[in-house]
Amino acid sequence: MLETLRGLGWRLLHDVPVRESGTDIDHILIGPGGIFTINTKAHSNARITIYERTIYVNGQQKNYLSAARGEAAHAAAILRFATGMDLWVNAALVFVGGPQARIDRKGDPRRVLTLTEFDVPAAFASMPPRLHNAQVEAVFQKARWRSVWFPSATPVGLPPPT
Repeated sequence: MLETLRGLGWRLLHDVPVRESGTDIDHILIGPGGIFTINTKAHSNARITIYERTIYVNGQQKNYLSAARGEAAHAAAILRFATGMDLWVNAALVFVGGPQARIDRKGDPRRVLTLTEFDVPAAFASMPPRLHNAQVEAVFQKARWRSVWFPSATPVGLPPPT
């Protein structure tokens, strides 16, 4: 679903490693509507209830909102430093559960966009412009390098020319 946004000026990164422990951000979407970290949660045939401050999946409370906000804050700090730009990174939580998954919205979480997989294309395509093409490209060109996320990492040497 995210790939459909490329034609609308959005750039996309998948599985961005952010900690040496192997933690990653599922997706980073950079485009005219801004910058988003996207945390995906797979729950087939689940009953998902979204409140302003919490989310329940099949009656069990989940810590998804604070995790999504934490990813966005981490990415914002890294990308501000890497680009020298005053950037805001938004958090998005996308539930992947197929057509049988049921989402019941009882509130609207602050600072986290909550969507189903089917809502993704229209939600991002309809966002008001926040970045111009040059900003999108500048952020993407920095964000795609591992050394931006791990500044102390030793670069991998290339073999000598033959």
